[in-house]
Amino acid sequence: MLLVAVVAVVALQGKGGNLSGYLGRVTNNSPINQSLPVVPNTPVTSTTASTNVNLRLTPPPTPTATIDSATKLPKIAPPDKTAPTVSIDSPTDGQTIHGNFTVIAYANDNIGVTKVEFRSGLGYVLLPAGTLTKPDPQTNAYKYTLNTSGVPDGLNLLSVWAYDAAGNVGKKTISIKLDNTGPDLSISIPDMHSLADTCAAIESKAGSSFDGNCSGLLGNGIMYEKLVPLSFNVNADASDASGISKVTFSIDNDIDNAKWGATVDPAPFTFTQQIAHRNLDEDINHNNMDSQVAYDVPLGNHFLYVQAWDKAGNMTNKTVKFSVDNIHLVYNPDSNQPPKSIVYDAVIPFIRNIQITN
Repeated sequence: MLLVAVVAVVALQGKGGNLSGYLGRVTNNSPINQSLPVVPNTPVTSTTASTNVNLRLTPPPTPTATIDSATKLPKIAPPDKTAPTVSIDSPTDGQTIHGNFTVIAYANDNIGVTKVEFRSGLGYVLLPAGTLTKPDPQTNAYKYTLNTSGVPDGLNLLSVWAYDAAGNVGKKTISIKLDNTGPDLSISIPDMHSLADTCAAIESKAGSSFDGNCSGLLGNGIMYEKLVPLSFNVNADASDASGISKVTFSIDNDIDNAKWGATVDPAPFTFTQQIAHRNLDEDINHNNMDSQVAYDVPLGNHFLYVQAWDKAGNMTNKTVKFSVDNIHLVYNPDSNQPPKSIVYDAVIPFIRNIQITN
């Protein structure tokens, strides 16, 4: 038996076995003392001279489980029953939204959140990208762009569900109001006439009754002053269920870049733009009659853009096309006098070709 043990040890060492570390003393006359304890990295010695054999065994790994001091058994961690907490930062409960709106939510868990779902009022996961597994690295918020176009206006529900690895679910639900319909908008322009009615309109505006050919207007300087300056007056009637936030008026450009324009809030939504004024440096009887009038808005075609905004951010617009023109009036009470002795002459500015479109 001794011979077999020695040969086995030598064979293991020859094959690279890791048996170094246990030093045994083996004799030809007595067996190894089996009653000695085996302690890692500690020599084991018999009572007689022997052949040294280097036997090292790897010690067993240290257990990682926590041991219960009373039962001496490994402790089992209790199941995770804590659901994540969820909050919705935007929109707020009851807020009116429209178009593409970014929902911002936060989710926390005692161990970790595995995913967050954005759901409609019926509980369906919103698509596309209605499920997020990671928050925004800068803000730690979960953000989802909600497209409300095509969804009927009115009250709805928005829910955010957060999950952890144990399957616990935390939920937060708020009510929202969808409004994708722009305001009702109508335009009215008082005292506007076409070119064919210019003389009659001018007489009416001057407060006089003449023959309709404008020849009698220049017989009274007060009447002329009623005709110049010329202003463009526009009234807008706007209404919406969520309320009107503002109405903008701008000529020939958007409100941010228009030379002539205004933002009106609150009602009444009225815009007045002076088109032309009397040039006080020129006499009414001056031979250069065109210099009698100075134009704030130049002669020619123009566009007035009217935009009404509701409190949800929807906009309705209308466009008014118009032309600035003038008429040259000459009145000579005595036709026998030469042209240079004309008593009254004038250039009367007016607006024509007015068209309102959506």
